[in-house]
Amino acid sequence: MQSKITNTIEESSLWEKFLKGDDKAYAYFYKKYMESLFSYGMRFTSDRELVKDCIQDIFVKIYSNRSNLKQTDNVKLYLFIALKNTLFNVFAKNTE
Repeated sequence: MQSKITNTIEESSLWEKFLKGDDKAYAYFYKKYMESLFSYGMRFTSDRELVKDCIQDIFVKIYSNRSNLKQTDNVKLYLFIALKNTLFNVFAKNTE
């Protein structure tokens, strides 16, 4: 349990560095969560390319908008929610 808390604190600190422009912190989150985000996205669709595109989109958006983003206590949750919302937006556009 202590390790999980320590990891959350470390990631929160890294997120803060990312928000200030640290590209290494950005790369850390991409490398750490890419595979788990992909697995999560595949729960919503069987379209592998769509999931990959949506993951790329969220990472491009957070990088481009980092100066407007707020601190988060749970980066993993933030990214997973962003992916789910992005996928649902794509699904909604495709049904119009």
